[in-house]
Amino acid sequence: MSTEKHQTDVTALAEELSRTQHQVDQLTLELQDTKNRLHQLVDRDGLSGLYNRRYFRDTLDKELERSQRYATPLSILSFEIDDFAQICRTCGEENAELVLMNIARVVEREMRPSDIVARYHQQTFTAILPETNRSGAQRVAERLCQAIRNIATMIKKTEVRATISAGSATAATEPAATTSGILIDTAQKALARARRRGSDQIEITDTID
Repeated sequence: MSTEKHQTDVTALAEELSRTQHQVDQLTLELQDTKNRLHQLVDRDGLSGLYNRRYFRDTLDKELERSQRYATPLSILSFEIDDFAQICRTCGEENAELVLMNIARVVEREMRPSDIVARYHQQTFTAILPETNRSGAQRVAERLCQAIRNIATMIKKTEVRATISAGSATAATEPAATTSGILIDTAQKALARARRRGSDQIEITDTID
């Protein structure tokens, strides 16, 4: 075989290897994209686009462990769309879902990248607020209530407005016996007390020892 022919074969082989590597790289990217989309389907609520309850519970366990290990504050918020049943009756369930989706969009926009917001049950949402103490949780709750107060959802050329009420729970900064279940229960009870006072209310609990 001549030297020229050998060089031609080597060049052709190198080009073929390069094309094959490019195809492998493209396939790898496509597989990773598919994997990411599957994770989104598993972890996200189909209606609101927020995280779902399962993902929230799993993440809260991890964040609480981290909070206790490094002695950093951790708070959660539980909040609910006020009079959502009345919105359903007035606008119809499908249109009420548009209201919920719009509120979810605004809530997600108002939160920090490190916060985890989930649709917990029907019109109830929860948020994990890492490195956030009691007063910080109150500021977040007030900001969310104000943001929801300022928006409207257009339904059949009519503005539909809604409010939310919120309750908070904050874990102690030092390692303690606080569990994720206690945090959730405390925040939900705080939300219930806020709702008993009416719409657009906030109940901030003391730090849980």
